Amino acid sequence: MPDHVIIPEFSPPWECFSNFHPSVLIISGKIYPTVEHAYQASKALSEAEHEWVRTALDARTAKKRGRRVQLRPNFDNMRIPLMRLFVTMKFTMYTDYRQTLIGSGNAIIQEGNWWNDTFWGICRGVGENHLGLLLMEVRDLMLLLP
Repeated sequence: MPDHVIIPEFSPPWECFSNFHPSVLIISGKIYPTVEHAYQASKALSEAEHEWVRTALDARTAKKRGRRVQLRPNFDNMRIPLMRLFVTMKFTMYTDYRQTLIGSGNAIIQEGNWWNDTFWGICRGVGENHLGLLLMEVRDLMLLLP
């Protein structure tokens, strides 16, 4: 893919880039159905709230629950390293997703959205796009794997 290509959203064939896309992660013996479940549960200060988020029926519900938990101290400083970990786990474990990510070449990946998330993505042309940046970082890392 040429350098100037931009992947502006996580629609086919790029839907596996979404944190809502099915990708079971096992962390400390616990099952998380998606990266979104793992990330949102990691916010919780208490084990009870962590489990409440982790066991949500879908990623959308996990995200809603994650907004309602008491945050761990200094979570803002942990959110990018935690997301990096979860995204790296996903693309390490799922070879088909890894091939899709590698297949994006040098394209600029943007988490385009309409819900005003300007930290993880870009909404109406504005945003820090941290998820897109992490995906590009992980893509470079995946090139080193056999």
